[in-house]
Amino acid sequence: MAPVAVPGAPPLTKLVDPNGYFEGQISIDGKPVEIYKVEHSERKTTCFIEAVEGKEYTVKFRRFVLPSAVRASVYVDGLFARCHTLQLGDKSTWICDGVRVSPEHVRPFMFPQIALTDDPDAATATENVIKALGAVSIDFHRITMNGKMCPRRGSGGERKQPVVDERSKKASMSHSTAPQLKPRARLYEEYKWIDRPASPYYTLEFKYRSRDLLEIDKIVEPEPASPSLARRSPPLQPAVASTSNANAAAAASTSSSSASGKKRRQSTSESSSTSRDQELQEMRAKIARLEEENSQYRTGAGASTSGAVKRENGGDEDVKPAFVKGEPIGKTKMENGRMVIDLLDDDDDD
Repeated sequence: MAPVAVPGAPPLTKLVDPNGYFEGQISIDGKPVEIYKVEHSERKTTCFIEAVEGKEYTVKFRRFVLPSAVRASVYVDGLFARCHTLQLGDKSTWICDGVRVSPEHVRPFMFPQIALTDDPDAATATENVIKALGAVSIDFHRITMNGKMCPRRGSGGERKQPVVDERSKKASMSHSTAPQLKPRARLYEEYKWIDRPASPYYTLEFKYRSRDLLEIDKIVEPEPASPSLARRSPPLQPAVASTSNANAAAAASTSSSSASGKKRRQSTSESSSTSRDQELQEMRAKIARLEEENSQYRTGAGASTSGAVKRENGGDEDVKPAFVKGEPIGKTKMENGRMVIDLLDDDDDD
């Protein structure tokens, strides 16, 4: 059975199919990387790993119990890299560290930034490459060995004797190795495919993404802050507490201000109604006082109805005309919601 992540257990680093036939692993700087989100489907097991930019990595795999030999092929971004035959009963681990570009050179696997272009003619149009970008896969094919040995294609290149500068200290040596070519064919055992090359028996696939993308897709949890940053930065708990206290104080002040605002509005309305009542009372008192003065004028003045002006004792003081009983005092009108009595007579312009 495939390994299952258990809380508190060491991180998973080996990708294994549900039947336990095959195992794969990727290492960076000799250290196995952790795998995330392992999923099993028909003839395929996938997972995610973190791609560290600029780092070289190696691919390791091996087989377990399977009643046939296996041909394992490594693909990177949909492009063939290396292949290896696992004989029947061979449970050893095979390491693939890069793409062989010549009999003497291997281009190591590396996590570079993705290469982009705005030229449609320069962009890749291979469907397998586009679909498999960002993935390292190991395809396992069952094969049958027929026991016939054949020469391997692409023999090793010739190694030449190094030439040393005669002025260097190495010139004091007397000999160096110069391998001579001998006819020796590299042989391999012929085999027949049980599974078609385009339809492998099983595939282990490692999808590599940057740490940021893994966190955005919620495949991994965000990394905790480093201890150095934690020591330099103030603790978060008091800040949260102070923030909550500040929020509470702000809420209290807001509620108190709203309550005080309500009280002010209530007191203002009460005071305005009280002032209107006082104004009405004062107006009634003025009317009563004016009526009393009018009655005093009527009783004390002469009974003159012509409205002529009299002088008392031949003096220069004018005597006010007598008022007819029942005649209204001045004119009343409403100004700004208040009753106003105009006691001044209008002068006629005759």
